[in-house]
Amino acid sequence: MNHELVLEHLRLESRTLQCAPGGLEGILAAANSTLGVRPPAEAARTDAPAARQSGRGTILLVDDEELVRDLTRRMLERLGYRVLTAHDGWQALELFRVHQDDVVCALLDLTLPRMDGAQTLRELRQLRADLPAIVSSGYDQTELDRRLVDEERCDFVQKPYELAVLRNKLHEVLSGGTS
Repeated sequence: MNHELVLEHLRLESRTLQCAPGGLEGILAAANSTLGVRPPAEAARTDAPAARQSGRGTILLVDDEELVRDLTRRMLERLGYRVLTAHDGWQALELFRVHQDDVVCALLDLTLPRMDGAQTLRELRQLRADLPAIVSSGYDQTELDRRLVDEERCDFVQKPYELAVLRNKLHEVLSGGTS
């Protein structure tokens, strides 16, 4: 599990919790200092322009890791998108069959149980061939290229990704800027 993802999760949770001095905030401060991660207030100031972008439509988010799925959902919502979440390819297909007219992009983890991200994308595109997609992975782009050789309007984002990177990838794929 990536330390930045855990810290982001803790930051998001700390906004809703009332902590005693030295409680969760103290833990966050020590962890941020140790890992060289910006404090939440500084990160919020830096990310403010990214949060102003107003996304339109619904993103189908597919990731088997609950923490990653929750953090990514929050990022997408912060960008202004509605989000449907699925923990595997089969659930993604079920959701897409019901909501395909609303979904503007699929964001899929490459490695999923039961049906991997590449096969899930192929199945989704059997239902709607023009569906833009972003595939994410802890692996590098060469793994995506090997598994999705002929897919169009498909981009890649390496995990862990930041809000600004996700915003830029979405803008690129939704404006038709990918191959």
